Amino acid sequence: DSLKKQLAMYNPVPLRPSEVEVDIPVRWEDQKQINEFGGLNNRRVELRAKVDSLKKQLTDLEDAEEAVLMAEDDGENPAVMVAIGESFVTEDDDAVTAFVEAETERVKAALDDADAELTRIADRMGELKKALYGRFGKAIHLENDDDDE
Repeated sequence: DSLKKQLAMYNPVPLRPSEVEVDIPVRWEDQKQINEFGGLNNRRVELRAKVDSLKKQLTDLEDAEEAVLMAEDDGENPAVMVAIGESFVTEDDDAVTAFVEAETERVKAALDDADAELTRIADRMGELKKALYGRFGKAIHLENDDDDE
C-alpha cells in the first residue's frame, strides 16, 4: 500500500508529442529548403555589412557637404580642396557640391535597394522557418543570435 502511494507521488508528467525526439527523415524538398535558408542567411549577412558601409558613406557625404557650405560662406575663395587618395586638388565649389549631391543620391538609392532586398529575404526566411519548423520541430535549429534586428 505504501509502495503504491510512493509510486503515485512519483508520477512523471508524460511528454507532449512535440517534446519527444523523433528521427525525421530529410526529404530532397526539405534539403532544398534548408539550403535556400542557408544561402539567404549568408546573403543577409552580406547585405547588413553593405548597409553599414553605405550608412557610413552617407554620413561622410553629409560631412563633406557641410564642409563645402562652410567654405562657400567664407566667400574669399570659390575653390575647395578635395582629397583624392593621398593628394589634394583644388576644385570649384559648385562642381564639388554637384558631385556630393549626385553621390548622396546614388548612395541613398543603393541603401534603399539593400533595405528592400533585406525585407524580401526576411519574408522568405520566415516562410522557410515556418515550413521547416512545422516538419522538424525542435530537431532543427534555424535561429541566429542577431535575429532580433
